[in-house]
Amino acid sequence: MDPKLLRAAGRGDYAVLEALLLGAAAAAAATPNQQVAIDVGSGQQSPLLLDAATTPQGDSALHVVAASGDGEGSLRCARTIYSHAARLLDRPNARGDTPLHCAARAGNAAMVRCLLDMAREEELAGSAGRVDEVMERQNGRRETALHDAVRLGDKQLVDHLISVHPRLARLPGGDGMSPLYLAVSLGHDHIAEALHQQGDELSYAGPAGQTALHAAVLRGKEFSFIYAIHVTQE
Repeated sequence: MDPKLLRAAGRGDYAVLEALLLGAAAAAAATPNQQVAIDVGSGQQSPLLLDAATTPQGDSALHVVAASGDGEGSLRCARTIYSHAARLLDRPNARGDTPLHCAARAGNAAMVRCLLDMAREEELAGSAGRVDEVMERQNGRRETALHDAVRLGDKQLVDHLISVHPRLARLPGGDGMSPLYLAVSLGHDHIAEALHQQGDELSYAGPAGQTALHAAVLRGKEFSFIYAIHVTQE
């Protein structure tokens, strides 16, 4: 574990992160009045440094920056980390979370877009289906990043994820809990209605054989929405 690198990623400190990755760690400790001789080097060791830089929970530097923010500094850090070690894009941590899970769970919409742009670049370079692959990654609870966005109640983020990959709404998560069931059970009506518009193949599944209709009834939803779910399921 390299605490300096992970701290820089967590703060969105692009200058320090870049210096560390280029073998210029001494620059981070230099004071404004102190001149330091720096051997920048080729940066060829940076992928190894990034592989070693993990938290006790198995978070890579990309996990850390994805969860920490989506300001310009954090986005630049994410792009820099990816440029040195692209394989970290969907590498899971000890809980099975990818950086996309972490960004969605934190509500970092700009970071989510940044990570998906990286996957899109890989598609353009010849890795067919890479965006779908990254988005369909499931964590230890067998949930995608869409489940995290739904749980957060962030409709704009949910809208973005399903606009990029509508099939995400069809994937049940842990205990068979679909994004729609989760939205209804948490009372996120506006998200539930957006998910319900995703077509006939939408998953209504819930735990223990329940469906989104059960969740709607239990929460006392308005009849119009319960009826819409009921008609679609018949």
